[in-house]
Amino acid sequence: ERESEMLNRGILVQDVTEEARETCKNWFFKIASIRELIPRVYMEMAIIRAYQFLYGYRHFEQALSRLSRLLRGIGDPLASVYARAYLVRKSRDINKSLIGPL
Repeated sequence: ERESEMLNRGILVQDVTEEARETCKNWFFKIASIRELIPRVYMEMAIIRAYQFLYGYRHFEQALSRLSRLLRGIGDPLASVYARAYLVRKSRDINKSLIGPL
């Protein structure tokens, strides 16, 4: 029954071990070292939910806003629109009210 309670309320920062946080940080550092913009942004958008392991839900808006600014650097209009659509999709998966900064 304890497990079903945890699943219903979601994962909180307190539930995550220090080792899991370090692993998560390492993934974000590895992604940040990718030189090309498009692969780096898509990789970060793919694992954006992992921010809740590090900071809880309070930093999602900042992360989404930063990713939105990075997407301005994509020169191809079609690739840019598709990347923005994916970012909106990922933000709506997190919380439907977070699309404001996008």
